[in-house]
Amino acid sequence: MQQLFLLLFALALGGMLLLRWQVMPLVRRLTQSERTAQQTGAQLQRLLEALPLAVFFKDGRSRWQVINSHGLRLFRLARLDWQGKTDRELARMVPALREALETCAADDEKVWQTRARHDSHELIPDALGRLREFEVAKVPLFEVDGTRAGLVVIANDITDAPDDAAIAKAIIAMVRRLNLEVIAEGVETEAQLAFLRSNACCLMQGFYFSRPLSAEAFGAFLAERSPTSPADVAI
Repeated sequence: MQQLFLLLFALALGGMLLLRWQVMPLVRRLTQSERTAQQTGAQLQRLLEALPLAVFFKDGRSRWQVINSHGLRLFRLARLDWQGKTDRELARMVPALREALETCAADDEKVWQTRARHDSHELIPDALGRLREFEVAKVPLFEVDGTRAGLVVIANDITDAPDDAAIAKAIIAMVRRLNLEVIAEGVETEAQLAFLRSNACCLMQGFYFSRPLSAEAFGAFLAERSPTSPADVAI
């Protein structure tokens, strides 16, 4: 996450420039400063394409303005007229990603309201219908007078994060060798649930199952469920 923060900071600094470069009028003669800005914007665009992340720049009305190739593939937009569209407009163009794009729209509004960086984890299905887990960071940009200028978004696919998976597998194997039960804490996504089940970890707890409950609400929660395996109950 620290590396993601540093990258996000750098892109936030260049975000305003890139947004303005994209919409810079080309029908008149450019000044030297505008030519310099255009060259810098082109360099930033090349940087975005070199990153192994999905990167997006939106304007002050959350309309998509700049996306790198990873982002285009993620939201299946390569053959669509996406520029200048909002998340909800794109949701109508890509029905398979409607839920993910509606979530993006809701998160954008939270960022604008708090006027601060927002980190989250989001599940987005790929072209084969498999859920991919993304670490998402958003930073709002504002003009000097406080009006909304743009939004920088970075999405990092952590579905198959090798270090985390290797550590989890090693812990599960070690505990099994000691003939102890393994209880996984902090399960928040379907992808994490599937990974743990595939590695014979059947006892779990986390927000994927439920937020914290009172004693009365927890009793009702259990009464409503008919578990078919130990992993179907969060304690």
